[in-house]
Amino acid sequence: SETRDNLISLPPLLNTRLKLVKTTKSYFVDLDKIRESDLDYLKLLSSNKRSQIKRSISGYQQSSNIEVQEAESTGQAITMLEELAELHQIEWTKRGKAGAFSNTFFFNFHRKLITDYFDSDYIQVLKIHTKDNIIGYLYNFLYQGEVLFYQCGFNYTDINKLKPGLTSHYFAILLNAKKGYNKYDFLAGESQYKSSLATESNNLSWILLQKNH
Repeated sequence: SETRDNLISLPPLLNTRLKLVKTTKSYFVDLDKIRESDLDYLKLLSSNKRSQIKRSISGYQQSSNIEVQEAESTGQAITMLEELAELHQIEWTKRGKAGAFSNTFFFNFHRKLITDYFDSDYIQVLKIHTKDNIIGYLYNFLYQGEVLFYQCGFNYTDINKLKPGLTSHYFAILLNAKKGYNKYDFLAGESQYKSSLATESNNLSWILLQKNH
């Protein structure tokens, strides 16, 4: 690929050596396939995953339909990010881990990133909810026709059939298929939910460029 060739040409130029650290799968949804299936995304998934998503949607829609709210302003996007962070931290604290948003520098960095670039259409923040309940939030980047999933906050419950993560991604994927994007990319990580929701995968490599000494 062009990227690989460019990397190979760097070491001689910079007096460095190139080292492959690791390669993993990176999963994504081809949104053209969803449009070709008349927005029937479920039929592209396994029967088990279809059943999980259908049961979850049915459980959430006992009293009202699920809606997707997309931030329309910088201020709204930052408010949603803060609400996302709160849910994110609740879940990761339960797991005995710090969570991404426990780091003040990290949190402030993303507030500033949204402040500087939301109006340039590089950022998407979504709230998935019913009339009575918040299901989850998704924080995505937008680049060259692709939606790049970056961070999330889900409202987990003790009801097993309710799957806030699967449900949120399902509705976000449908929304972005309707909006004309080409790809919904889960980026790095080989989590089971990513592979089960994806229609395609790439190999993702970590490359170390190191000085010769």
